[in-house]
Amino acid sequence: MYGIDDPTAVSVMPTLGAAGASGFFTSGNPATGEAATIVTDDWLNGVQSELLNFIDAAGLSPSKSNLNQLAVAGQILGGVRQYSAQFSEAIGGYPLGAVVRDASKTGVLWVSTVAANTTVPGATGAAWRIRPVGGSIIDVATITSSGTYTAPVIDTSVLFHLRGIAAGGGGCYTGAVSAYNAAASGGGSAGAYFDVWLTWAQLFGSSGVSSVPITIGTGGGNTSDGGSTVVGSAINAPGGNGAKSFNSGAYSILSSGADATALCSFPNGTLRTIANIAGQGGGYGITTNPQQGGNYFGFSGAGGSSPFGNGGPSVGAGSSTTGGGNIGANGGIGAGGSGACVNGGSGGVTAGYNGGTGGNGFVLIECVSGWTS
Repeated sequence: MYGIDDPTAVSVMPTLGAAGASGFFTSGNPATGEAATIVTDDWLNGVQSELLNFIDAAGLSPSKSNLNQLAVAGQILGGVRQYSAQFSEAIGGYPLGAVVRDASKTGVLWVSTVAANTTVPGATGAAWRIRPVGGSIIDVATITSSGTYTAPVIDTSVLFHLRGIAAGGGGCYTGAVSAYNAAASGGGSAGAYFDVWLTWAQLFGSSGVSSVPITIGTGGGNTSDGGSTVVGSAINAPGGNGAKSFNSGAYSILSSGADATALCSFPNGTLRTIANIAGQGGGYGITTNPQQGGNYFGFSGAGGSSPFGNGGPSVGAGSSTTGGGNIGANGGIGAGGSGACVNGGSGGVTAGYNGGTGGNGFVLIECVSGWTS
């Protein structure tokens, strides 16, 4: 659409005349003497101005060679439509500033950053950016096994909200006990927890990269440490510690639980750190009257709990002529396993019991557009 550019056109629109009664065109009727409608400069200038103003409101520049500007302006101003490769081809590419909905992701809008844009939104190197819409979650990924996370869109202006935890440590075994003795071991600690916001460069290490390897920590078994949860070079969450000692014998009363873990580290920095919490330590195992003769009881240390799961609960064992006990209980997500408990009967040595296994880690990643720090 373009304004009249004939040499006879004037540079300033003439003042419009007073409005008369609104009517319709006619070609006239010579038989009845009805005159044909005169197409006045007032009417033509009005129509031309309406069309040019509509194009201008859409952010487009009038073009004499582009005959689809009204269609594009209508798409921009009349509601955001889904990106269409066919439409793009028909109009010779989307204009600068055109807004489209993503073809597969609900709530994602794209803005063309160049004129005659024939690229596909979200593709590598595409000339589109995400349009802020007051903070929209584009995608949520829950990662429970090691692998690779790839950004759902290629737009370095988006932010990433990551929450996760390393694996819990295992509870300690008890070892064998002799007749009329008990042993109770300590619990493992929980993995370290994080809740952070990262920029594109902080998560992926570079604006030109769109995927990152993720290692999900595996829960520690009997006395073993839990595995760390690692997100590329962005996040390192230490795994929970396994409990390493147990009590047994005449006057050994307590057995230590695992120490709390270290804090998480963020080598690339963070946009905002909501939480960085060391894993809760494991509980102590305790025995009462662990000596030959009389009643004797044992209670193992519970595993350290995490924000996503309870630590393995304490287990116990008491006086018995036959001997026996309980293995440790497993921890929930990122939590420590509990210690075990054993009592010796009257007939000799009773074999020990294993501690509980710590819970595996996980990572939750939200990709968000339209939010700032």
